[in-house]
Amino acid sequence: MKCSNCGAEVREEDDFCPKCGNALKKRVSPERLEEIRVKVWLDRVKSYRRWGLFGLVFGVFVIALGFYVADMMVFMVLNVVGEPSIHWEFIILGSSLGIIGYYLLVKADKLEKGMEKGEIPTAQESG
Repeated sequence: MKCSNCGAEVREEDDFCPKCGNALKKRVSPERLEEIRVKVWLDRVKSYRRWGLFGLVFGVFVIALGFYVADMMVFMVLNVVGEPSIHWEFIILGSSLGIIGYYLLVKADKLEKGMEKGEIPTAQESG
C-alpha cells in the first residue's frame, strides 16, 4: 500500500505515513457521522425554503411587473390612460416561478416532517 500524499510504502495496519505523517485512515465515529448527516439534511431543508420563498416573491413581482409594463406602454404610446394589454409572457414567467417556489416550500416541509419522524436517508438513498 502507498501513501496518497507522498507515495511512500506503508503497511496496512499503519494509521499514519511514517515519512510525511499523512493520516491513512479517516475514522469517524457513528455519532459524528449521524451528526453530519443531520446537518446536511437541515442545510438542504433551509435551501429549499430559501429558494421557495424567493420563487414565490419574485413570481408575484414579475406578474405585477407585467401589469405595470402594460399600463406604462399604453400611457407612453397614446399619452393617455387607456385599456392596457396584458403582457402574458410576464404572467406566465411569474406564475412558473411561483409554482416552482411553492413546490420547493412543500418539499422542505415534507423533508422536515420526515426528520421529525427520524426518516433521514443514507447518502446512497438521498442521491
